[in-house]
Amino acid sequence: MCLGFPLLLLMVYLPFPLAWVAIFVAEFFLFFNTGPSNTILANVTHPSVRATAFALNILLIHALGDAVSPPVIGWIAKSYSWNVAFGWVVAIMFGAAGFWFVGISFLERDTNRARGEIATEGRGFGVIPSGSDAVT
Repeated sequence: MCLGFPLLLLMVYLPFPLAWVAIFVAEFFLFFNTGPSNTILANVTHPSVRATAFALNILLIHALGDAVSPPVIGWIAKSYSWNVAFGWVVAIMFGAAGFWFVGISFLERDTNRARGEIATEGRGFGVIPSGSDAVT
């Protein structure tokens, strides 16, 4: 994400067809974070709520990205200019990168917490009970 927003900003100032190169590389770096993002989500959520966490994540990225952004960007472009509209996109991408950097400080703690909860619940699994409860 950090590498994508400067390239998108550069696209505004490059002449076409050279701007297509900046768009392609910016888009690549935007989607490059999807794998690590999904891995983090899987690692910091408890298995009992993991599916719900993924569903909520998918809902939010589509509701805030696919559904809302085109009309908002179109309105900004119509009211001001396409450069201003893309400037807002770049600013939001910059803010999102900031959230990633803030989240990094919590990643190890949250991953360890999730692993600890799973390990605590897993005690007793695979252990054959002793005494009269043993299955023979």
